[in-house]
Amino acid sequence: MAMSVSVVLPTRDRPEALGRAVRSILDQPLRPLELIVVDNGTVGLAPELGDEARRAGVEYCCLRYEPPSTTATRNLGLERARGDIVLLFDDDQIMPGGFLQRLVALYEQDAAGVIDGIGGLCRQDPRGLGGRLWSVASCLAGECCWRPRVQAARYVRLPAPLGRQLSLPRWISGGAISLRREAAAAERFDETMTGYAYSEDREFCFRVGRRRRLFLAADLQIIHDNAQSRSGDSAACGRRYVRNSLHVAATAMDRGAGTWLLVMHDFIGTMLLHALWGAALGKRWNLGFARGMAAEMCSRAAAAVRDMWGGDSDPARGRPT
Repeated sequence: MAMSVSVVLPTRDRPEALGRAVRSILDQPLRPLELIVVDNGTVGLAPELGDEARRAGVEYCCLRYEPPSTTATRNLGLERARGDIVLLFDDDQIMPGGFLQRLVALYEQDAAGVIDGIGGLCRQDPRGLGGRLWSVASCLAGECCWRPRVQAARYVRLPAPLGRQLSLPRWISGGAISLRREAAAAERFDETMTGYAYSEDREFCFRVGRRRRLFLAADLQIIHDNAQSRSGDSAACGRRYVRNSLHVAATAMDRGAGTWLLVMHDFIGTMLLHALWGAALGKRWNLGFARGMAAEMCSRAAAAVRDMWGGDSDPARGRPT
């Protein structure tokens, strides 16, 4: 019998995107044991989703969490999951056909149980030219170029078939992290990163990857609808990206000057990417994101100068949000 899978799917006020995400899960040839939807929004969920899941033979659990928190909703789902494998998914993603079959097959090849988690790749929607261009531009800009040096998976020798399919992750997107049940029961996301926390998945992978053997499977690819993710105050999102990335670098990364150089490379590349993309295509959200990043970086630089000259610093500065 194949290993069972629990899919944890936090959502907030994106009913149409959620419907597409759920149906892509229910259309899998190998369906999950259960689908756990954690509602973190204000508009409520359509009851038809539960009916569709039950008709497909999938147990459906809808949980409610307030206030807004990406990390807390993920943790709530992890606590309730019962499958042999727990997969974290997002409401702005589409699961390609056969994804769960390929995921389960990788775990079942690991007869010794040395793998604690396997991540997939989130790709932009291939149907649009914009998504492909964004992916290329992200690579050129150096977005998310930093990674930890200390990884438990680095010291594992995998059997030949698995070794060719899995690699060490730079980091794993929060909507494509899978964990064995034992790891899912023990590990949690950092709930000090509140709200819609940018980089909470990076923090989780860096911290947990020090003691858990996490791998990346490049052929496990999930489609990410980038347009569905552009919501909220874009400038606030840009500020949050900087604050949370600094929190990750300070608490979950290897210490050293090289780490901070890579973080700044990430910041400059990401800010330029959003600014140029917004200017070229008239995307106000991206322009606002770049402005927020620039404002937060300037604020941090000004605070550092004040501290150098003996000024009072804000004790709350530097906390993730």
